[in-house]
Amino acid sequence: MATFVIGDIHGCAASLAALLERLPTDDDDRLWLVGDLVNRGPNSRGVLRWVLEQGSRVVTVLGNHELSIFARYHLRGSSGRDELAALFGAAELPAIIEWIASCPLVHAEGGKVLLHAGVLPCWSRDQTEDMARDAHAALTGALRDPILELLFGGCLPRKWKDDLPPVERHAFVIRTLTRLRMVESKRRPVFPYTGSPDQAPAHYRAWFERQHESWTASQIFFGHWAALGLHLSGTSVGLDTGCVYGGHLTAIERDTGRIFQVPRQPGDQ
Repeated sequence: MATFVIGDIHGCAASLAALLERLPTDDDDRLWLVGDLVNRGPNSRGVLRWVLEQGSRVVTVLGNHELSIFARYHLRGSSGRDELAALFGAAELPAIIEWIASCPLVHAEGGKVLLHAGVLPCWSRDQTEDMARDAHAALTGALRDPILELLFGGCLPRKWKDDLPPVERHAFVIRTLTRLRMVESKRRPVFPYTGSPDQAPAHYRAWFERQHESWTASQIFFGHWAALGLHLSGTSVGLDTGCVYGGHLTAIERDTGRIFQVPRQPGDQ
C-alpha cells in the first residue's frame, strides 16, 4: 500500500483530476493532502465534493483556508452561513463544516508527518503533536469561538511562551501550524512574509532551517508556501508549487520520493 502526498489544491479541480490520472495508485493506496483545498481557484465545491466521497482513503490536515471557512460559519452567524451555502450548496454545507472540524492540525505515522505550514524551532516533535492535539480539541470544543475570534480579529503575542493562557496558547499553535513560513528566532514567528527565502530580510530564516533536534529522524510534508516552490530535503518536503497562480499541482510518493506534476489545467484558469 502506497501513500501519495498532494500539495495545495486551492479549488483547482481540473488540475486535481489530471494529477490523479497520473498517479500509479491502486484501490488500497492512500492520499495525504497538505490542506488549502479551497478558495482562490474556480471549483472549490468540486474539490470538496471529491474529498468527501473518498472517506478514510484521504487524510487532510487543516489549512488556513479551511480554517477561514470554519470561522465564517461559526462567527458570522446566518449571514456567513448564507454566503457559504451559496458557494458550496446548502445541502452540502453541514457535511463540509463537519469534515473541516475533523481535519487534524498534524497527522503522523512513524517518521512521516503531515501539516499545513510549519513548526517553531523551539517545539520538539512530541511537544508539537501534543499541542496540536490539544488545540484541535479546543477548536472543536467549548473554546471554539474565543479561539476563532482571537485568530480572526484579535492580537496574538509576537513571541511564544510556554505559559500562555489557554485561549492564546491554542490560537498561537493553530496560527503557527497553518500559517508559518519564516522565523526571526526560535520563539518568534514571522507571519506576514510570503515571498521566497532568498528575498527575505537577512535576519529571517525559513522555519525548516532551524528545526528542533528531535525532528532529525522525521520528515515533514507541508504546503502553504507557493513562493518557496518544490522543496525537498531529508527532514522537510514542501509541495505548494503554485497551481492556482499558473504553476503546477504536485504530488510525491511518500516513501519513495517519486515526484508527479501537472501544469494548471485550462479548466482552472
